[in-house]
Amino acid sequence: MDSKGLIVFDMDGVLVDVSKSYRDTVRQTARLFFKGAGSWKYLPDPLFSLTDLARVKQSGGLNNDWDLTFLVISLLFTLVKGSTDPQDPDPWIRHIVINGRR
Repeated sequence: MDSKGLIVFDMDGVLVDVSKSYRDTVRQTARLFFKGAGSWKYLPDPLFSLTDLARVKQSGGLNNDWDLTFLVISLLFTLVKGSTDPQDPDPWIRHIVINGRR
């Protein structure tokens, strides 16, 4: 049989391990969520490691990748510190400077 013409529908990941591609998609989606924010281009790429994402996923109750992505974005928001100065034009720049990423 010619395997080049074979299409496999593996919905549960038993035949083909797709966990890395799903996890990378969660990472990319989280990064794209911040794309419209000022100074988003200064955020690290990737925002977090696959190991960190695996730790979050293993905390339980996150079999749905949309739920996982939502939680990751929520956790990332906890890292952003709002400006205490109302004159500060861009709190993203302030976050980068505070965390030494500039």
